[in-house]
Amino acid sequence: MIKSKGNLSLTEVELLTGRTHQIRAHFASIGHPLLGDGKYGTNALNKKSGLKKQCLCSYKLAFDFTTDAGSLEYLNKKEFEIKNVWFRDEFDELSKNN
Repeated sequence: MIKSKGNLSLTEVELLTGRTHQIRAHFASIGHPLLGDGKYGTNALNKKSGLKKQCLCSYKLAFDFTTDAGSLEYLNKKEFEIKNVWFRDEFDELSKNN
């Protein structure tokens, strides 16, 4: 967890399998759905926040191949990062209301 305020937490998650909906389904299953998630989330909290989009973003991709990656080998050991994620800046404002 990066930080927490009230009933909201800003987290960082590392994907291991890359399975569809892995983060959304797991967080919901342990009682911590993603804010703005209409499928797995909490509609009351989503309405209160005014968000209609999931607060989920792949802000960093890191490649570390353990076998030959073929035509993608040029990506090995490279990282790409988004510096400004829209909901990260809004986290403090949203958490004041919850």
